[in-house]
Amino acid sequence: MFYSEERNGNTVKDSVTAFSVDPQKAKSSACCVLYGLGGIDKTKTALEYTYLYRDVYDAMFWVSAEQHSTLAATYSLIAEKLGMTKVVGSDGHNQGRAIKKALKWLKSTSRKWLIVFNNVEDINDLNAYLPTHARTQGSVLITTQKSSFFPVTDVFKTIHIRNFSREESSDLLFKYLRRKPVNDNETETARQISDTLDGLPLAIATIEGYINESECSISEFLTNVRESSHAWRASAIEQVSQYEKTLETVFEIALKELTKPARAFLNILAFLNPDSIPEDLFISNVNSPSLDFIHNRPDLTEIIRVLRRRELVRRDTSGSEPSLSIHRTVQWNVLLDLSKDYQHRWNVFNQDFKLLRHGLPVVSPIDNSEPEKWPQFERYVPQVLYLRTHCLWPEPPVELPQDFRKFFLIWRHTCGMLDSCLKVEMPE
Repeated sequence: MFYSEERNGNTVKDSVTAFSVDPQKAKSSACCVLYGLGGIDKTKTALEYTYLYRDVYDAMFWVSAEQHSTLAATYSLIAEKLGMTKVVGSDGHNQGRAIKKALKWLKSTSRKWLIVFNNVEDINDLNAYLPTHARTQGSVLITTQKSSFFPVTDVFKTIHIRNFSREESSDLLFKYLRRKPVNDNETETARQISDTLDGLPLAIATIEGYINESECSISEFLTNVRESSHAWRASAIEQVSQYEKTLETVFEIALKELTKPARAFLNILAFLNPDSIPEDLFISNVNSPSLDFIHNRPDLTEIIRVLRRRELVRRDTSGSEPSLSIHRTVQWNVLLDLSKDYQHRWNVFNQDFKLLRHGLPVVSPIDNSEPEKWPQFERYVPQVLYLRTHCLWPEPPVELPQDFRKFFLIWRHTCGMLDSCLKVEMPE
Protein backbone atom coordinates (compact mmCIF):
# COMPACT_ATOMS: atom_id res chain seq x y z
CA MET A 1 0.00 0.00 0.00
CA PHE A 2 1.04 3.63 -0.30
CA TYR A 3 0.72 6.91 1.53
CA SER A 4 1.55 10.50 0.68
CA GLU A 5 4.48 11.96 2.53
CA GLU A 6 4.20 15.48 3.83
CA ARG A 7 6.27 17.53 1.43
CA ASN A 8 7.03 21.10 0.61
CA GLY A 9 6.84 20.59 -3.14
CA ASN A 10 5.44 18.26 -5.72
CA THR A 11 8.56 16.13 -6.15
CA VAL A 12 7.81 12.85 -7.84
CA LYS A 13 10.23 11.02 -5.59
CA ASP A 14 8.27 11.78 -2.42
CA SER A 15 4.77 11.36 -3.83
CA VAL A 16 4.27 7.79 -2.64
CA THR A 17 6.09 5.26 -0.52
CA ALA A 18 5.30 1.66 0.35
CA PHE A 19 4.41 -0.42 3.34
CA SER A 20 3.65 -4.10 3.56
CA VAL A 21 0.11 -5.35 4.04
CA ASP A 22 -0.19 -8.20 6.53
CA PRO A 23 -2.12 -10.92 4.64
CA GLN A 24 -3.51 -12.22 7.95
CA LYS A 25 -5.19 -8.87 8.66
CA ALA A 26 -6.03 -7.55 5.23
CA LYS A 27 -9.33 -8.68 3.69
CA SER A 28 -8.30 -7.51 0.24
CA SER A 29 -5.42 -5.91 -1.61
CA ALA A 30 -4.45 -2.35 -0.74
CA CYS A 31 -5.14 0.43 -3.23
CA CYS A 32 -3.87 3.94 -3.88
CA VAL A 33 -5.34 6.38 -6.43
CA LEU A 34 -3.16 9.13 -7.90
CA TYR A 35 -5.44 11.78 -9.38
CA GLY A 36 -4.92 15.17 -10.94
CA LEU A 37 -5.05 17.28 -14.07
CA GLY A 38 -3.85 15.87 -17.40
CA GLY A 39 -0.11 16.38 -17.85
CA ILE A 40 0.47 16.75 -14.11
CA ASP A 41 2.84 13.71 -13.92
CA LYS A 42 0.52 11.01 -12.56
CA THR A 43 1.89 8.37 -14.93
CA LYS A 44 5.43 9.55 -14.34
CA THR A 45 4.88 9.37 -10.59
CA ALA A 46 3.66 5.79 -10.93
CA LEU A 47 6.66 4.89 -13.11
CA GLU A 48 9.00 6.53 -10.62
CA TYR A 49 7.43 4.50 -7.84
CA THR A 50 7.83 1.19 -9.69
CA TYR A 51 11.48 2.00 -10.30
CA LEU A 52 12.26 3.10 -6.74
CA TYR A 53 10.55 0.08 -5.17
CA ARG A 54 11.26 -2.59 -7.77
CA ASP A 55 13.10 -4.67 -5.15
CA VAL A 56 10.15 -4.59 -2.74
CA TYR A 57 7.84 -6.63 -4.97
CA ASP A 58 8.17 -10.12 -6.45
CA ALA A 59 6.08 -9.13 -9.46
CA MET A 60 4.94 -5.86 -11.06
CA PHE A 61 2.30 -5.46 -13.78
CA TRP A 62 1.44 -2.34 -15.82
CA VAL A 63 -2.06 -2.22 -17.35
CA SER A 64 -3.18 0.46 -19.82
CA ALA A 65 -6.71 1.29 -18.70
CA GLU A 66 -7.76 4.31 -20.77
CA GLN A 67 -10.05 2.18 -22.94
CA HIS A 68 -11.86 -1.03 -22.06
CA SER A 69 -10.34 -2.88 -25.02
CA THR A 70 -6.75 -2.04 -24.05
CA LEU A 71 -7.55 -2.78 -20.40
CA ALA A 72 -8.67 -6.32 -21.26
CA ALA A 73 -5.81 -6.91 -23.70
CA THR A 74 -3.00 -5.82 -21.39
CA TYR A 75 -4.51 -7.48 -18.31
CA SER A 76 -4.74 -10.82 -20.12
CA LEU A 77 -1.00 -10.63 -20.78
CA ILE A 78 -0.40 -11.11 -17.03
CA ALA A 79 -1.34 -14.78 -17.36
CA GLU A 80 0.94 -15.08 -20.39
CA LYS A 81 3.87 -13.53 -18.53
CA LEU A 82 3.28 -15.88 -15.59
CA GLY A 83 3.42 -18.87 -17.95
CA MET A 84 -0.18 -19.82 -17.17
CA THR A 85 -1.35 -19.67 -20.77
CA LYS A 86 -0.02 -19.54 -24.29
CA VAL A 87 0.11 -16.37 -26.39
CA VAL A 88 -3.34 -14.84 -25.90
CA GLY A 89 -3.80 -13.05 -29.22
CA SER A 90 -7.08 -11.29 -30.05
CA ASP A 91 -9.44 -14.23 -29.53
CA GLY A 92 -12.07 -13.09 -27.05
CA HIS A 93 -12.61 -16.52 -25.49
CA ASN A 94 -8.90 -17.09 -24.86
CA GLN A 95 -8.57 -13.56 -23.56
CA GLY A 96 -11.38 -14.10 -21.08
CA ARG A 97 -9.81 -17.31 -19.77
CA ALA A 98 -6.43 -15.58 -19.43
CA ILE A 99 -8.02 -12.76 -17.40
CA LYS A 100 -9.64 -15.26 -15.02
CA LYS A 101 -6.33 -17.10 -14.55
CA ALA A 102 -4.47 -13.87 -13.87
CA LEU A 103 -7.11 -12.74 -11.36
CA LYS A 104 -7.02 -16.11 -9.58
CA TRP A 105 -3.22 -15.92 -9.24
CA LEU A 106 -3.35 -12.38 -7.84
CA LYS A 107 -5.96 -13.43 -5.27
CA SER A 108 -4.22 -16.61 -4.11
CA THR A 109 -0.48 -16.11 -4.40
CA SER A 110 1.71 -15.56 -1.37
CA ARG A 111 4.05 -13.45 -3.49
CA LYS A 112 4.17 -9.72 -3.04
CA TRP A 113 2.88 -8.01 -6.18
CA LEU A 114 1.98 -4.58 -7.54
CA ILE A 115 -0.44 -3.88 -10.38
CA VAL A 116 -0.73 -0.39 -11.93
CA PHE A 117 -3.90 0.62 -13.77
CA ASN A 118 -2.81 3.65 -15.76
CA ASN A 119 -5.17 6.38 -17.05
CA VAL A 120 -8.42 4.94 -15.71
CA GLU A 121 -11.44 6.64 -17.25
CA ASP A 122 -14.22 4.73 -15.52
CA ILE A 123 -13.77 2.98 -12.18
CA ASN A 124 -16.55 0.56 -13.14
CA ASP A 125 -14.26 -0.80 -15.86
CA LEU A 126 -12.01 -2.19 -13.12
CA ASN A 127 -14.67 -4.27 -11.37
CA ALA A 128 -13.75 -7.41 -13.25
CA TYR A 129 -10.01 -6.92 -12.78
CA LEU A 130 -9.53 -5.96 -9.13
CA PRO A 131 -8.48 -8.85 -6.87
CA THR A 132 -10.86 -7.96 -4.04
CA HIS A 133 -12.19 -10.17 -1.22
CA ALA A 134 -8.92 -12.04 -0.93
CA ARG A 135 -6.13 -11.98 1.63
CA THR A 136 -3.06 -11.06 -0.32
CA GLN A 137 0.16 -9.11 -0.15
CA GLY A 138 -0.75 -7.27 -3.31
CA SER A 139 -1.07 -3.55 -3.92
CA VAL A 140 -3.01 -1.67 -6.58
CA LEU A 141 -1.96 1.72 -7.93
CA ILE A 142 -4.45 3.69 -10.09
CA THR A 143 -3.80 6.88 -12.05
CA THR A 144 -6.74 8.96 -13.24
CA GLN A 145 -7.97 12.49 -13.93
CA LYS A 146 -11.12 11.79 -11.92
CA SER A 147 -11.14 13.23 -8.42
CA SER A 148 -14.00 11.10 -7.08
CA PHE A 149 -13.33 7.43 -6.39
CA PHE A 150 -15.24 5.17 -4.03
CA PRO A 151 -12.97 2.89 -1.97
CA VAL A 152 -12.45 -0.23 -4.05
CA THR A 153 -10.53 -2.12 -1.35
CA ASP A 154 -10.50 -2.16 2.46
CA VAL A 155 -7.13 -0.40 2.58
CA PHE A 156 -7.62 2.63 0.34
CA LYS A 157 -5.86 5.97 -0.15
CA THR A 158 -6.11 8.85 -2.62
CA ILE A 159 -3.29 11.30 -3.42
CA HIS A 160 -3.82 14.56 -5.28
CA ILE A 161 -0.85 15.19 -7.60
CA ARG A 162 -0.47 18.95 -7.82
CA ASN A 163 1.43 21.26 -10.14
CA PHE A 164 5.00 22.38 -9.44
CA SER A 165 5.86 25.55 -7.55
CA ARG A 166 7.68 28.41 -9.32
CA GLU A 167 11.02 27.25 -7.96
CA GLU A 168 10.47 23.59 -8.84
CA SER A 169 9.32 24.51 -12.35
CA SER A 170 12.37 26.70 -12.90
CA ASP A 171 14.70 23.94 -11.65
CA LEU A 172 12.98 21.39 -13.89
CA LEU A 173 13.26 23.59 -16.98
CA PHE A 174 17.00 24.03 -16.53
CA LYS A 175 17.34 20.31 -15.82
CA TYR A 176 15.71 19.60 -19.19
CA LEU A 177 17.93 22.23 -20.84
CA ARG A 178 20.96 20.50 -19.24
CA ARG A 179 22.45 23.69 -17.91
CA LYS A 180 22.31 26.13 -15.02
CA PRO A 181 20.79 29.62 -15.23
CA VAL A 182 23.17 32.30 -16.45
CA ASN A 183 22.12 34.74 -13.76
CA ASP A 184 19.29 35.65 -11.38
CA ASN A 185 17.38 37.41 -14.15
CA GLU A 186 17.21 34.21 -16.19
CA THR A 187 16.03 32.29 -13.11
CA GLU A 188 13.25 34.83 -12.60
CA THR A 189 12.28 34.59 -16.28
CA ALA A 190 12.01 30.81 -15.93
CA ARG A 191 9.77 31.34 -12.92
CA GLN A 192 7.59 33.70 -14.95
CA ILE A 193 7.24 30.95 -17.56
CA SER A 194 6.09 28.69 -14.73
CA ASP A 195 3.49 31.30 -13.76
CA THR A 196 2.26 31.35 -17.35
CA LEU A 197 2.01 27.54 -17.45
CA ASP A 198 0.87 27.11 -13.83
CA GLY A 199 3.74 24.69 -13.23
CA LEU A 200 2.32 21.92 -15.44
CA PRO A 201 5.15 19.35 -15.86
CA LEU A 202 4.12 18.33 -19.39
CA ALA A 203 4.12 21.97 -20.51
CA ILE A 204 7.58 22.57 -19.02
CA ALA A 205 8.99 19.47 -20.72
CA THR A 206 7.39 20.48 -24.01
CA ILE A 207 8.68 24.05 -24.15
CA GLU A 208 12.19 22.75 -23.53
CA GLY A 209 11.95 21.10 -26.94
CA TYR A 210 10.75 24.33 -28.53
CA ILE A 211 13.59 26.34 -26.96
CA ASN A 212 16.22 23.86 -28.13
CA GLU A 213 14.82 23.54 -31.65
CA SER A 214 14.43 27.29 -32.18
CA GLU A 215 17.64 28.11 -30.29
CA CYS A 216 15.82 31.01 -28.66
CA SER A 217 16.60 32.22 -25.18
CA ILE A 218 14.26 31.71 -22.24
CA SER A 219 13.31 35.39 -22.27
CA GLU A 220 12.60 35.22 -26.01
CA PHE A 221 10.29 32.25 -25.47
CA LEU A 222 8.39 34.09 -22.75
CA THR A 223 7.95 37.10 -25.03
CA ASN A 224 6.91 34.91 -27.95
CA VAL A 225 4.32 32.93 -26.03
CA ARG A 226 2.77 36.12 -24.65
CA GLU A 227 2.68 38.05 -27.89
CA SER A 228 1.93 35.28 -30.37
CA SER A 229 0.24 31.89 -30.48
CA HIS A 230 2.98 30.40 -32.71
CA ALA A 231 5.17 29.23 -29.82
CA TRP A 232 2.20 27.74 -27.98
CA ARG A 233 0.83 25.99 -31.08
CA ALA A 234 4.21 24.50 -31.92
CA SER A 235 4.76 23.35 -28.36
CA ALA A 236 1.25 21.92 -28.08
CA ILE A 237 1.67 19.45 -30.94
CA GLU A 238 5.18 18.25 -30.08
CA GLN A 239 5.52 14.79 -28.52
CA VAL A 240 7.92 14.56 -25.59
CA SER A 241 9.65 11.23 -25.09
CA GLN A 242 8.79 10.85 -21.41
CA TYR A 243 5.09 11.62 -21.95
CA GLU A 244 2.37 9.72 -23.75
CA LYS A 245 0.50 12.81 -24.96
CA THR A 246 1.07 16.31 -26.26
CA LEU A 247 -0.28 19.55 -24.81
CA GLU A 248 -2.89 19.55 -27.55
CA THR A 249 -4.19 16.05 -26.72
CA VAL A 250 -3.68 15.85 -22.96
CA PHE A 251 -7.10 17.41 -22.23
CA GLU A 252 -8.83 15.95 -25.28
CA ILE A 253 -10.65 13.11 -23.49
CA ALA A 254 -11.59 15.28 -20.53
CA LEU A 255 -13.10 17.97 -22.74
CA LYS A 256 -14.97 15.50 -24.95
CA GLU A 257 -16.54 13.84 -21.91
CA LEU A 258 -18.01 17.10 -20.58
CA THR A 259 -21.72 17.76 -20.76
CA LYS A 260 -22.75 20.50 -23.17
CA PRO A 261 -23.46 23.03 -20.35
CA ALA A 262 -20.13 22.22 -18.64
CA ARG A 263 -18.15 22.76 -21.84
CA ALA A 264 -20.02 26.00 -22.57
CA PHE A 265 -19.25 27.24 -19.06
CA LEU A 266 -15.57 26.28 -19.38
CA ASN A 267 -15.43 28.35 -22.58
CA ILE A 268 -16.76 31.35 -20.65
CA LEU A 269 -14.18 30.87 -17.88
CA ALA A 270 -11.37 30.80 -20.46
CA PHE A 271 -11.72 34.54 -21.07
CA LEU A 272 -11.62 35.52 -17.38
CA ASN A 273 -9.08 35.82 -14.57
CA PRO A 274 -7.73 32.26 -14.06
CA ASP A 275 -6.88 32.83 -10.38
CA SER A 276 -10.24 34.00 -9.03
CA ILE A 277 -13.65 34.36 -10.67
CA PRO A 278 -16.54 35.30 -8.33
CA GLU A 279 -19.42 32.85 -8.66
CA ASP A 280 -22.03 35.54 -8.23
CA LEU A 281 -21.00 36.87 -11.65
CA PHE A 282 -22.92 33.96 -13.20
CA ILE A 283 -25.99 33.99 -10.98
CA SER A 284 -27.00 37.53 -11.96
CA ASN A 285 -30.07 37.58 -14.17
CA VAL A 286 -28.63 38.77 -17.48
CA ASN A 287 -31.26 39.09 -20.19
CA SER A 288 -29.65 36.67 -22.64
CA PRO A 289 -31.04 33.24 -23.61
CA SER A 290 -27.50 31.96 -24.24
CA LEU A 291 -26.73 32.41 -20.52
CA ASP A 292 -29.88 30.91 -19.04
CA PHE A 293 -28.07 27.62 -18.33
CA ILE A 294 -25.93 29.16 -15.55
CA HIS A 295 -28.37 31.55 -13.85
CA ASN A 296 -29.94 28.82 -11.76
CA ARG A 297 -27.86 27.91 -8.68
CA PRO A 298 -28.57 24.13 -8.78
CA ASP A 299 -27.67 24.02 -12.49
CA LEU A 300 -24.45 25.97 -11.88
CA THR A 301 -23.55 23.70 -8.95
CA GLU A 302 -23.94 20.63 -11.17
CA ILE A 303 -21.76 22.20 -13.88
CA ILE A 304 -19.05 23.00 -11.33
CA ARG A 305 -19.25 19.44 -9.99
CA VAL A 306 -18.68 18.01 -13.47
CA LEU A 307 -15.67 20.29 -14.06
CA ARG A 308 -14.16 19.65 -10.63
CA ARG A 309 -14.46 15.91 -11.13
CA ARG A 310 -12.03 16.30 -14.02
CA GLU A 311 -9.78 18.73 -12.13
CA LEU A 312 -10.54 21.38 -14.78
CA VAL A 313 -11.59 24.00 -12.23
CA ARG A 314 -11.03 24.59 -8.54
CA ARG A 315 -13.55 26.10 -6.10
CA ASP A 316 -12.55 28.29 -3.17
CA THR A 317 -15.10 28.71 -0.38
CA SER A 318 -12.71 30.12 2.23
CA GLY A 319 -13.72 33.74 1.60
CA SER A 320 -17.01 35.53 2.09
CA GLU A 321 -18.05 34.69 -1.48
CA PRO A 322 -17.22 31.45 -3.37
CA SER A 323 -14.90 31.82 -6.35
CA LEU A 324 -13.59 29.61 -9.14
CA SER A 325 -10.14 29.23 -10.67
CA ILE A 326 -8.95 27.48 -13.81
CA HIS A 327 -5.51 26.10 -14.58
CA ARG A 328 -3.76 28.41 -17.04
CA THR A 329 -2.77 25.56 -19.34
CA VAL A 330 -6.39 24.42 -19.52
CA GLN A 331 -7.39 28.02 -20.22
CA TRP A 332 -4.86 28.42 -23.01
CA ASN A 333 -5.94 25.13 -24.60
CA VAL A 334 -9.60 26.16 -24.53
CA LEU A 335 -8.76 29.55 -26.06
CA LEU A 336 -6.72 27.82 -28.75
CA ASP A 337 -9.61 25.46 -29.47
CA LEU A 338 -12.08 28.35 -29.67
CA SER A 339 -9.84 30.07 -32.22
CA LYS A 340 -10.70 27.31 -34.73
CA ASP A 341 -14.21 28.76 -35.07
CA TYR A 342 -14.18 32.56 -35.08
CA GLN A 343 -17.96 32.97 -34.79
CA HIS A 344 -18.15 30.61 -31.82
CA ARG A 345 -15.23 32.41 -30.18
CA TRP A 346 -16.92 35.79 -30.72
CA ASN A 347 -20.18 34.48 -29.22
CA VAL A 348 -18.39 33.28 -26.08
CA PHE A 349 -16.56 36.62 -25.77
CA ASN A 350 -19.92 38.37 -26.04
CA GLN A 351 -21.36 36.18 -23.27
CA ASP A 352 -18.53 37.28 -20.96
CA PHE A 353 -19.03 40.91 -21.95
CA LYS A 354 -22.74 40.73 -21.08
CA LEU A 355 -21.99 39.16 -17.70
CA LEU A 356 -19.40 41.81 -16.80
CA ARG A 357 -21.45 44.73 -18.06
CA HIS A 358 -24.35 43.52 -15.93
CA GLY A 359 -22.18 42.88 -12.89
CA LEU A 360 -20.17 46.11 -12.76
CA PRO A 361 -21.63 49.11 -10.92
CA VAL A 362 -23.42 51.52 -13.23
CA VAL A 363 -22.02 54.55 -11.46
CA SER A 364 -18.29 54.94 -10.89
CA PRO A 365 -17.29 53.86 -7.36
CA ILE A 366 -14.83 56.76 -7.31
CA ASP A 367 -17.88 58.90 -6.72
CA ASN A 368 -17.73 59.43 -2.94
CA SER A 369 -21.51 59.35 -2.77
CA GLU A 370 -21.49 55.58 -3.41
CA PRO A 371 -18.43 54.11 -1.64
CA GLU A 372 -20.36 50.89 -0.95
CA LYS A 373 -19.78 49.91 -4.61
CA TRP A 374 -15.99 49.85 -4.28
CA PRO A 375 -15.68 46.19 -3.16
CA GLN A 376 -17.77 44.91 -6.06
CA PHE A 377 -15.89 47.11 -8.49
CA GLU A 378 -12.50 45.86 -7.30
CA ARG A 379 -13.60 42.21 -7.57
CA TYR A 380 -14.54 42.69 -11.21
CA VAL A 381 -11.51 44.70 -12.33
CA PRO A 382 -9.31 41.61 -13.06
CA GLN A 383 -12.13 40.04 -15.07
CA VAL A 384 -12.37 43.05 -17.39
CA LEU A 385 -8.59 43.17 -17.86
CA TYR A 386 -8.36 39.48 -18.72
CA LEU A 387 -11.33 39.66 -21.07
CA ARG A 388 -9.62 42.49 -22.93
CA THR A 389 -6.35 40.53 -23.04
CA HIS A 390 -7.80 37.16 -24.03
CA CYS A 391 -9.75 38.58 -26.93
CA LEU A 392 -6.37 39.32 -28.56
CA TRP A 393 -4.90 35.82 -28.23
CA PRO A 394 -4.56 33.71 -30.27
CA GLU A 395 -4.55 35.41 -33.62
CA PRO A 396 -6.62 36.72 -35.26
CA PRO A 397 -7.99 38.83 -32.38
CA VAL A 398 -11.69 39.15 -31.69
CA GLU A 399 -13.16 42.17 -33.41
CA LEU A 400 -14.51 44.15 -30.49
CA PRO A 401 -18.13 45.31 -30.68
CA GLN A 402 -18.63 49.06 -30.44
CA ASP A 403 -20.44 48.65 -27.13
CA PHE A 404 -17.39 47.00 -25.60
CA ARG A 405 -15.03 49.67 -26.90
CA LYS A 406 -17.17 52.37 -25.34
CA PHE A 407 -17.58 50.36 -22.13
CA PHE A 408 -13.85 49.69 -21.84
CA LEU A 409 -12.77 53.27 -22.51
CA ILE A 410 -15.20 54.70 -19.95
CA TRP A 411 -14.25 52.02 -17.44
CA ARG A 412 -10.52 52.55 -18.03
CA HIS A 413 -10.83 56.30 -17.56
CA THR A 414 -12.79 55.76 -14.36
CA CYS A 415 -10.45 53.25 -12.76
CA GLY A 416 -7.10 54.28 -14.25
CA MET A 417 -5.74 54.72 -10.78
CA LEU A 418 -6.05 50.93 -10.24
CA ASP A 419 -4.02 49.84 -13.26
CA SER A 420 -0.68 50.16 -11.52
CA CYS A 421 -1.58 47.54 -8.92
CA LEU A 422 -3.21 45.05 -11.27
CA LYS A 423 -0.61 43.45 -13.51
CA VAL A 424 -1.90 41.02 -16.11
CA GLU A 425 0.73 38.39 -16.87
CA MET A 426 -0.78 37.21 -20.11
CA PRO A 427 -0.12 38.06 -23.79
CA GLU A 428 -0.78 41.73 -24.48
